[in-house]
Amino acid sequence: MKPAIELYLLSVRMLTAADAVGLPNNGFKKAIRSFETWAKEQSEIVEGLDPEVHARVVHNFNVIIDSIDHDTLSLPIGELTIEK
Repeated sequence: MKPAIELYLLSVRMLTAADAVGLPNNGFKKAIRSFETWAKEQSEIVEGLDPEVHARVVHNFNVIIDSIDHDTLSLPIGELTIEK
């Protein structure tokens, strides 16, 4: 995955998680606003190229992230495999 796409997907996910945990805006306000602005700009660029691909990429990334649980994260190094 290209670093710019990875950062975009992680930013979208981070913003959603920040809302979910009620991250206080004080102290984080400027950083969160910067990520929101950057993610919005990137979203417009990617959607402008192909909205269907954008939706699929964001959806599939979220499915992968949502499937990770404590047991998965606790596996010994080298024992986690991903099949396509």
